[in-house]
Amino acid sequence: MTPRSGGWSANIWTSQGFQTTGANKRELNMHLDPTQIDLIVLDVMLPDGNGLEICRDLRNKHPKLPIILLTALKEEVDRIIGLEVGADDYLSKPFNPRELVARIRAVLRRTGESVLEAPPIERYAFSGFVAEPISRRVSRR
Repeated sequence: MTPRSGGWSANIWTSQGFQTTGANKRELNMHLDPTQIDLIVLDVMLPDGNGLEICRDLRNKHPKLPIILLTALKEEVDRIIGLEVGADDYLSKPFNPRELVARIRAVLRRTGESVLEAPPIERYAFSGFVAEPISRRVSRR
């Protein structure tokens, strides 16, 4: 999550193939739809809230939603607290962006989220018909 002004930020496709959306605490609470989110990367020190409290609340409301915490705090106890409140992983700043991508992919592998699943089947054949969900067409064979 990153602080934004003026409402929910637009989706952005990254060079790693992820679609991302930034939000502050209020936007997250207003717009979070866990069926549309595969993973949350959450900063611990936010201008409008405590990332550890947000993590705990998210974990209570959405137990299967993967969360990675980012922080400038480097003490061992900080990492332990972060994991105890419900984070799936914890990364201290500064970090190599490639490490964050690797951790995201590892958490998604462990949780089985949809980002890593195979592309959807393009055609279904049944009872003499062919359905193509992507183009929303049904035709006879």
